[in-house]
Amino acid sequence: MHATAKIIYDRPYFEAFYADWIKYRSKWRRFSFPVALMIVAIGIAALFAWPDKLLLGVTIVLLGIYCVYDAATYREQWISKQIDALTLEKSVKIEFVGDEISLETTNTSSKFKIDFLSDVIPTPNGVFLVPQTGSSLFVPRITVVPSEAYTEIVQLMADKIKTRKPV
Repeated sequence: MHATAKIIYDRPYFEAFYADWIKYRSKWRRFSFPVALMIVAIGIAALFAWPDKLLLGVTIVLLGIYCVYDAATYREQWISKQIDALTLEKSVKIEFVGDEISLETTNTSSKFKIDFLSDVIPTPNGVFLVPQTGSSLFVPRITVVPSEAYTEIVQLMADKIKTRKPV
């Protein structure tokens, strides 16, 4: 099995990364908006339940409004930070050959075995390669060439990790 993927770190890449991360990888961020609305509702309920403790109710409502704002703007802030943090490395070429994965950018290159990954999380739009240490790498499905190798690559990595993990 041999396939390559060329990822360009641009706004569409980070939008796809975030959309799949929030749905398949995030443990708590996906619940931030409902929790924020619940805090606002609790604050409003506190205003009616304890009219003599106006400061408490107002404080809870203001906290909830801040949480709503944070939940509503977090995605755009995260994408902007990722784009602003890019220096010279604006793309990466990934090669999948056997049980090795090679990464190459304009200034660096690295190679590692699938055993270095702690998890592989497939999504409808791509796959998260989760190393034992460090940040996840999102490989969009459409970047893998040949496209029919995508499923085989993901399955090989998932099987290799499953056989390594004690149950």
